[in-house]
Amino acid sequence: MEKFLKNRKGLAPLPGKLLILLILGLIYILVAPVLFEDGEQYKYTPLTNMQVNAINSSALKIQHLGGDFLDFNPSKTLITLNFGGEEQRLEASGLKILGVGDTGFLSLKSEYGNPINVVPGTIATFKVTDLKSRRLIFVQQVYFGKEAGTQEKYPFQPELSGSYYSDPEQMARKGPIEDGI
Repeated sequence: MEKFLKNRKGLAPLPGKLLILLILGLIYILVAPVLFEDGEQYKYTPLTNMQVNAINSSALKIQHLGGDFLDFNPSKTLITLNFGGEEQRLEASGLKILGVGDTGFLSLKSEYGNPINVVPGTIATFKVTDLKSRRLIFVQQVYFGKEAGTQEKYPFQPELSGSYYSDPEQMARKGPIEDGI
């Protein structure tokens, strides 16, 4: 033991300190991305299945058919309606939170409260986006009937099983609906 304590042939102080700094730097490089990342790829996106129908040219009926609760708070969810080559952001805070089986009615007003006029006979794309994860939650084509208040069928309405057709040609090949919406 005495021989071990008298042996001073260890690492010189300067290279030893540099070796310790190198090891600490490598540990930081390996651990820092895990500790300090914003976790965007881990952000939760709600999954939901809805059915959206036009009541008339100024209102939509939204039915929650399954999935997660959907909070329509403007700081959490963005609702857009695309038609006529432009995208309109809708004000939907009146819907609050929809759960499975709930039905909500949405007046077509812009995020600033201005009414949005949709010409009867228009086909619009209704989109719901989660703002936290910046991911799309739901998309559906909505047909505004030729006369206000009619329950006219959209001839190429996608099936309401939660999936949708992103390709208009695929939607057209599906054919007309026999039993209504």
